[in-house]
Amino acid sequence: GEVDILCDDTLIEIKASMNNEIATISNISQTLIYSYLLKKKDIKINKIITETPLNLLYLFLPYLYLLLLQAKPVHDLKFSLLSY
Repeated sequence: GEVDILCDDTLIEIKASMNNEIATISNISQTLIYSYLLKKKDIKINKIITETPLNLLYLFLPYLYLLLLQAKPVHDLKFSLLSY
């Protein structure tokens, strides 16, 4: 298994679910095992977030906005539309 996102002391697991039921026993067990394995590598986890991709978008949207505000304009880009 692999950790989806590790940011400072926060473990973020992204779960895809058709009915948005992400707080299942297997998902929670998986994240607890990940945090235990990270602790064995001297990486302390203080917060675990389990989210769906759409909720995660809302979580990171403010940071993306701030990142875009700092972006410099790029000139001379050529865009083309592909038609089939």
